[in-house]
Amino acid sequence: MASVASAVRTAITGASISGIDNNVFRDLAPDSQALPYVTFMSDISREPAFQGDGNVLARTQVVQVDLWQALSSEDVAIVESL
Repeated sequence: MASVASAVRTAITGASISGIDNNVFRDLAPDSQALPYVTFMSDISREPAFQGDGNVLARTQVVQVDLWQALSSEDVAIVESL
């Protein structure tokens, strides 16, 4: 089964966002990576959603997606596309 993090990365790279392309990294980007790029953290929290009888109905997971770009060349279109 694919993870939520893999699905997030696939969705971002598959969206063909101009300037981002495949510059999507889990947790940290390489030190040599040029701006702009995207990082994401998965498994920040996982919580079960219970039914009234105590059985688990579903699980929720928090994933944080960060866009890194230079302030001097900020592109609002990337933010809106992301």
